[in-house]
Amino acid sequence: MADVINQKYEQFRSTLIDLLTNLLLSAKECSKCEEEQRGILKLIKNMNTPFLFVVVGEVKAGKSSFINALLNQEITKVSPDPCTDHILEIAYAKVETRQKVSDTVERIYYPFDILEKLCIVDTPGTNTIIKGHDEITERYIPQADLIIFVFSAVNPYTQSAWELLDVIKDKWERNIVFVLQQADRASYNEIVVNCKEVKQLAIARNIKEPAVFITSAKDELNGVEKSGFKEFRDFIKATVSGGRHYGAKLESAIKSAMVFTRRIKNKFIEQQLSLNKDIELKKKIQRDILNFKQTHEADINQIVDKIASIYDDLAEDITKEFGDGLNIINIFSKSIGKLYKKELSMEVWIKSLQDVFFNSLTDGINKEISDGLHTFETSLEGLVNGLKTEIDYRIKLQDTGSIDRQCREALQRVSDLLEVTDNLIVDKKITEFSEEILQAGTIAALGAIIMAATHIALIDITGGIITSIGMLFAGSVILFKRKRIINGFIKKLDEAKKDLTGHISGSLENTLGEVYTGVDLLFEEYYNLIDSTEGTLLPIIEKNMITERDLEALLNSVLKEFLNK
Repeated sequence: MADVINQKYEQFRSTLIDLLTNLLLSAKECSKCEEEQRGILKLIKNMNTPFLFVVVGEVKAGKSSFINALLNQEITKVSPDPCTDHILEIAYAKVETRQKVSDTVERIYYPFDILEKLCIVDTPGTNTIIKGHDEITERYIPQADLIIFVFSAVNPYTQSAWELLDVIKDKWERNIVFVLQQADRASYNEIVVNCKEVKQLAIARNIKEPAVFITSAKDELNGVEKSGFKEFRDFIKATVSGGRHYGAKLESAIKSAMVFTRRIKNKFIEQQLSLNKDIELKKKIQRDILNFKQTHEADINQIVDKIASIYDDLAEDITKEFGDGLNIINIFSKSIGKLYKKELSMEVWIKSLQDVFFNSLTDGINKEISDGLHTFETSLEGLVNGLKTEIDYRIKLQDTGSIDRQCREALQRVSDLLEVTDNLIVDKKITEFSEEILQAGTIAALGAIIMAATHIALIDITGGIITSIGMLFAGSVILFKRKRIINGFIKKLDEAKKDLTGHISGSLENTLGEVYTGVDLLFEEYYNLIDSTEGTLLPIIEKNMITERDLEALLNSVLKEFLNK
């Protein structure tokens, strides 16, 4: 029968360790779960240790006397001094030995049959624990298969012991029993009243059907039959015999694992909620930049339309003046004039038309582009300030955890860069654009086109002949070709307009596009961090929920198999 029980225990233990391992992997995905990681590792380790009883209570509550009487052995000579922080571990060995585990922990081995299946930990007073003895709550409570709260039967209302119980119930699901010790010092009425009150206080802390034992270590050591220890020993025997201790150990570990599962799940949910804020901020940033881009795409069209309008007006003027000058008298006089003074020639007249057109158009383009880019820069400043306000607010949120810290650090770098965005991006691009448009590129190309158009017209008009016979011939050419020459001139101007507006539009789009790209690149690290995390959190939460469900099923099987529940 024992072998069957052991086999079943091993099956359940193996399943539990697998679930705990999965839970540990989930906890490692969350930087907020360091405490849970330590607790799960202790649970895994504890699955290979004896049944652990942890005895707690205030100083002078009779803990050590209770243990002495329970083991029928005087061990108070080596138990912790009530005024110290020492912890005493009592375990089984064939030979009595002592071992100093640390500055605060001492282990004693005894050849008592009762210790073969369990280990007892005698702790300092709970008033010492509450004040800072974290080793009790961090090292022993998470591993405890049974916690024995020892109170004085005269006064079981000591604050620190109940505060420790609150901590245990809040952080761990442990099996707990209550002992009203030193019953020989209390009246029957006190025992009845205090026993009832302890049960009510325990029930108020969500302990269902709390077990309360009334004991007197003094009576037990003096051989008094009704010391209460028989009842407590029977409880231990029922707990550690017939496989019930296996069930109790598994039950205790599973309940603790379920607590860790819920805590891990809640922390991941908190992290998901925090990430959702970053996702919303990311969407808003992208939306703001897109709206800004769309607005200024319309502004580009408006700038180009204004330049086209200026061009049309100037083209109309130069076409009229050019057409008016195409008469035989003007051409004859300028052709004759060239024989005497170059500045009176047809070429000089046409060059003057070019210069007026060129300079007026340059001034107009300068003004429209300057005004348009100034509006763009002002709008970009508004965008930057708006983004900084959103970012700085998100940075100030008191979220914690790896992803939150990484997002805030990435945002802080963005905020710092936005402080100098104008200098880094806008001013540089606008300067480059102005130089390219107004100095090196489009206007020079336009001048060449106009010059080509007027030069062709000049050749058509004069045929390159400047003799007197040529002049007379030019008159007939003008009469015959004037309309075609003017139409050709207009056509060349239209071609130049298309080239000009197309080049300005493309250059503006490229320049402002580089600004948009520059702003987007500021957020690249932040976006990538959100994207990489967004795809991992939900699967981890779902996996954690599956582990919680499997732990619940395992607990039900353990209760049914070992504890008949």
